[in-house]
Amino acid sequence: MVISVVIPLYNKAHTIDAAIASVVAQSFPEWELVVVDDGSRDEGPDVVARWAAEDGRIRLIRQPNGGVSAARNHGVRVARSERVAFLDADDVWLPGHLAQLDELASKVPDAPMWATAYRLQDDSGLDRVVRLREDGSADWYLIDDYFLESVEREFPVHSSAVMVSRAALQAVGGFPVGVASGEDVLTWARLSCLGAFPMGRSATAIYMAPPVAPDRRRAAVRRPVSPCPVLAGLDALAGRHPERARSLALFRGLWLRIRSMSHLELNERWSALVDVLAAARCSGLRRRDVLTVLLLCMPYGLRTQALARSRGYRPARSGA
Repeated sequence: MVISVVIPLYNKAHTIDAAIASVVAQSFPEWELVVVDDGSRDEGPDVVARWAAEDGRIRLIRQPNGGVSAARNHGVRVARSERVAFLDADDVWLPGHLAQLDELASKVPDAPMWATAYRLQDDSGLDRVVRLREDGSADWYLIDDYFLESVEREFPVHSSAVMVSRAALQAVGGFPVGVASGEDVLTWARLSCLGAFPMGRSATAIYMAPPVAPDRRRAAVRRPVSPCPVLAGLDALAGRHPERARSLALFRGLWLRIRSMSHLELNERWSALVDVLAAARCSGLRRRDVLTVLLLCMPYGLRTQALARSRGYRPARSGA
C-alpha cells in the first residue's frame, strides 16, 4: 500500500531540502509526498517546487497561514492513501523509516497509528534515542496506555516518527486548529484512546530539538496559553474514558510541569508557580516540583544559566 507523507512548511527554507531528500532516499518506494506551505515568507516553497518538478510523487500545496494543525489537516485531506506519515520540515528520516512503519502496519493493521523510536539532537551535541520500554528482545511492542508510557519514560510518539490511519484521525476530529502548543500531543492522546498501537524500537526518525543556548532558546519557546486547550482536551478524554482516570491524571501533571518550565524560560514566574502547584495536585509532589520552586526564587540571569546547563549547554571558555 502507498504511504502518504505530509510535511507542514512555514519559513523553513534552510531545512526543507534535507527533509525532502530524506523522503526521496527511503528504501520503501511506494510513497507520495504532500508539502503544505502554510504562508511561508521565505524561499522554502521554491525549494519544494524544484523537487516537485523533478519527482512526480511530490506535490506542493499552498494555503494562507493557519498554523501547523491546519496545514497537517489540509495535507491529510488531499492525501491519496489511508495511511499518512508525518515529517516536520526541520527533521529528517533514515532510509528505513517508511519500511519500518509499513512492517508495523502489517503486524497490527487495525491500529489507529504506528510509531517508531526517534533520535533527539540539538545544538549542545545531544544525540540520543528516546527512552523505550525494556521488556524483551522483540523489535517492536504494543502500547496500550499512552499516558502511562509517557509519564514513566518519555513521549513515545513524535510528529516526525508516526503514521496514522486517516479514518482514525478523522474520527477524533483531526489536529486541533488554533492550538499553539501541544496540538500533536493532544492528537496522539485522542488516537491512543481508540486502541493499542505498535511501537518500533529502531530509531529511524531524527528530531532536531530546540536550541539550548540562552541567546537562542527564548525565541524557540512556545508561550503557554490559558485556559489551556490541551488540558481541556485531556479532561474531555477523562470523562469519556473513566478506565484511564489514573494514568490521565498523571499525564495531566506531566503536561502542567512542561507548561511550568516554559513559563520559567519566559520569566513568567507567577504562571510557572500556578502550573507546578496544579501539577502537584494532579499527581503528587515531585522532586522536580521542588527544584522548579527553587528556580523561581533565583534572579532571572542565574535561572537562565541554570536552565541552560540542565539542558547540556556549556558556555565557551574565554581565551579558548
